[in-house]
Amino acid sequence: MTTTTAIDPALFAILTALVIGLVIGGVGRKYASRRQGIPAWRSILDAVVGAFGGTAIAHLIGLPTWALFFQVVMATLAVFVVTPAYRRRFARR
Repeated sequence: MTTTTAIDPALFAILTALVIGLVIGGVGRKYASRRQGIPAWRSILDAVVGAFGGTAIAHLIGLPTWALFFQVVMATLAVFVVTPAYRRRFARR
């Protein structure tokens, strides 16, 4: 008898949110906030939080199969909208 181990859906959502956030935060750092004086950790953190928010939205509206799409969209929005707002409010000039 063979046993297969499936990954828990909640754990999978957390892992994909982290990976999507790290990738989009890194890429977004390169393109969105290059000359804005924003630290790299801030872009990556915003993307990870955005990816977790995308997962939450997908599950709240009842479309957990679309969670990856929502993660990518929310992480991208976080990097291109929220991260530049950081400089205007908190960064040194």
